Amino acid sequence: MDITLTPAKKCINEIEAISSKSYVHRLLIAAALSDKASTVRTNILSEDMKATIDCLNAMGADIKVKDKIIYVNPIAGVLSGEKCEAAHLNPNESGSTARFLLPVASVLCKQFTMEGHGKLPQRPFGPVCECMRANGAVISSDFIPLEVSGELRPGTYKLPGNISSQYITGLMYALPMLKGNSDIMLTTELESKAYIDITLDVLNMFGIRVEPTENGYHIPGNQKYIAPDKMQAQGDWSNAAFFLCMGAIAGEITVTEIDATSPQGDKEILNILKKFGAEVTIEETSVTVKKKELKAIRAEVSEIPDLVPVMCVVAALAEGTTVFENAGRLRIKESDRIETTKALLQALGADLRAVEDGKVNLYIDGVKEYTGGEIDSAGDHRIAMSAAVAAVRATAPVTIHGAEAVNKSYPGFFEDYKRVLGE
Repeated sequence: MDITLTPAKKCINEIEAISSKSYVHRLLIAAALSDKASTVRTNILSEDMKATIDCLNAMGADIKVKDKIIYVNPIAGVLSGEKCEAAHLNPNESGSTARFLLPVASVLCKQFTMEGHGKLPQRPFGPVCECMRANGAVISSDFIPLEVSGELRPGTYKLPGNISSQYITGLMYALPMLKGNSDIMLTTELESKAYIDITLDVLNMFGIRVEPTENGYHIPGNQKYIAPDKMQAQGDWSNAAFFLCMGAIAGEITVTEIDATSPQGDKEILNILKKFGAEVTIEETSVTVKKKELKAIRAEVSEIPDLVPVMCVVAALAEGTTVFENAGRLRIKESDRIETTKALLQALGADLRAVEDGKVNLYIDGVKEYTGGEIDSAGDHRIAMSAAVAAVRATAPVTIHGAEAVNKSYPGFFEDYKRVLGE
């Protein structure tokens, strides 16, 4: 699907944050592993969320959605300890779903297969597969599609902390269900710690204990998930960032139903926009960002890789040269986001330079305005949404090819986009 956006006449409005995909994934999995039926309230159902629901149902859960409420009946064999004989899991394009559920399914199923689509078969699973194999799992490959059997045992699970926090989250969900104690031992420094904090927040809601250690986490076995009756997913900082950045470059935007005390790491967008020079006002359940003169900044981005494409859009409109340090993890996302962000900026008359010297640093020179142009989303939701943000400061129409990529995380993005612009 192609969408053509014309330059904005105004960008002064208010929008409600969508529910956090990170929280909904985690709440659904915990609810499906728990002792009783429960509900999760969300104001959005993205393709990635649907993938998690489909996979949990394939393992024996009964999850239905009606009127923005997800009704979760847990996986049948969780309490009895009876394993599913076989299951076929299809996370579609959701890396979160696949990485979270690979260890979980290894505990709950005697054998299962996992496939995937889009870029997912190209994304790495080796580190988590390796530590699972060392503890009893039999896994056919380090890349999807996978065939998995064997019995996951309590033990020490060694893996790097600087590739994907999703590996760690998956193990944190699975290991409490084993009969003995386990340890997650990180062989490198942990990156994206905020996502682990979200995991720990949800596990705590369900009564699961995970104990930090000097180089990882200790996880007692024989634990049971105890579900709250009702749960409400937090507002999503990752997706709110697109509209907040629109405010910073083109007007004034308020995002409501968002909590600045959330453990979500992408709330860092507020500090980034302040550094650029935007005016940021924080209320109890809302945030407002207003355009001011923007100046180039230097920022470390290893903990916030999902924000980098839209931050580059802002950076190209700031005076001077912005440097984003340690951006290497962008290469293993839904697209190589260094290359796709560079292509986005170049299509609109700006540029990005990636310099690799032990770590990857990005350099973006400021321009006064964007030109119009055509942008390929490369099937990446964050590239499509970043292009839409850039379009509000373009001097001619911007066409986004593959705009349907937004459905992965934000199906209503373009409807909300039009609402914010008053068009």
